[in-house]
Amino acid sequence: EPLRYAGRIVKKIGSYTSGKTENNKLISDNKLPSPSSPLLDEFYTISALQRTLEEEEEFSFNVKFSIVVPLYNTPLDFLEEMIESVQNQTYKNWELCMADGSDVNHSQVGEKVQELALKDKRIKYKKLEQNLGISENTNACIAMATGAYIGLFDHDDLLHPSAIYEVMQQICKN
Repeated sequence: EPLRYAGRIVKKIGSYTSGKTENNKLISDNKLPSPSSPLLDEFYTISALQRTLEEEEEFSFNVKFSIVVPLYNTPLDFLEEMIESVQNQTYKNWELCMADGSDVNHSQVGEKVQELALKDKRIKYKKLEQNLGISENTNACIAMATGAYIGLFDHDDLLHPSAIYEVMQQICKN
């Protein structure tokens, strides 16, 4: 079952929700819970036993993953949920690199990330002097990255708690 959970990313844009199943087949919008539904929590929840087993697994080598996220005027609820979904990973050797091109009316984006970065040193943040567009903002994130693997992530995405763990399992198998 390669990358069993890695495809479980739900992109939230307003009230629109789409995603992929374990088999990487598209799920129609009406089969996924809405972003405000408690069912979405279940979609991103694993059992305590599964979490413990994954967190305690020792891999044959230690790989750091850099999750890069360009930010631009990100709604705070999306930002907090995205960061929390990365922090909740069962595989813990990751860094979250965020470059922020938000305008002056959205300074709360940087303030929130800096507050969270003080509590979790795996979170890296850079305020860009200007919005350079998604490609150049992403390049600024990549410039901060020190991991062996880079994962591209949008500011309104969520990761299943086992996503990086599952990728790490596949890396160790190959």
